[in-house]
Amino acid sequence: MKILLTSAAGFIGSHLARLLLARRDTVDGLDNLDADHAMQLERDRLTLMTGQQRFSFEQLDLADRAAVPALFEVARFDRRVVHLAAQAGVRHSMDDPHDYPDSNVCGFTKVLEGCPHTTGKHLVYARRSSVFGGNMVMTFSEHRQQPCRLPCVQHRKPAASAADGLHRGHRSAHRPD
Repeated sequence: MKILLTSAAGFIGSHLARLLLARRDTVDGLDNLDADHAMQLERDRLTLMTGQQRFSFEQLDLADRAAVPALFEVARFDRRVVHLAAQAGVRHSMDDPHDYPDSNVCGFTKVLEGCPHTTGKHLVYARRSSVFGGNMVMTFSEHRQQPCRLPCVQHRKPAASAADGLHRGHRSAHRPD
């Protein structure tokens, strides 16, 4: 099975990539190798997979409005797209709040728009822990209203709405007559 994995150099993405490779899947990994992260650590994670016959990697920013659609036109992913990429870091959202909608909303929308061009049947999308923001109530719940006003949290709902809308549209367009 050929799988597109975003955030392949991240902590969760790199571990998932290694599990998929061990399962004998083919993994096309994407990551922008964001300078706000420990780039050497991300490169070290990629080194563990680079050279494996069933792993390919492309450095790509999902907010690149031309490159992402081109990727989906060229590449064919058999069944699954696993989207883990997002702009992380609450502190960063205070310094540069525009990175969040560019990465998390625009980037995610480009992934959603690309999915129907695959022969895939599944999109796995994971949210970041920063969406829980200033919630002081334990245990955390996605259904509880979040009081946090940080920019990184404000873009959670548009991404979720985009996913829901595209899913509904895709289902209705592909229903048998």
